[in-house]
Amino acid sequence: MTQFLSGMNTMGFLIAGLFFWRFWRKSADSLFIAFSVAFFLFALDQLFHATAAEPSTSYSWSFFFSLAGFGLLIYAVLRKNLNRTR
Repeated sequence: MTQFLSGMNTMGFLIAGLFFWRFWRKSADSLFIAFSVAFFLFALDQLFHATAAEPSTSYSWSFFFSLAGFGLLIYAVLRKNLNRTR
């Protein structure tokens, strides 16, 4: 059951990434491509956890995908807001 739910979570991240990618293609706003890449990174991280036979610390390196995704989101939002104030 856990693998099924992890797979559903992966699919949700991929769908969100595709939506943001589509919005980026329509508007060419860099915030949308950052969100798209971040959601693809979240999907990749979740994919590693979904395909693992059992949860273990050997997959702890895959959390760097989530860390990179959150870092990208923070950078993109700050960049967008700081450019607006100037």
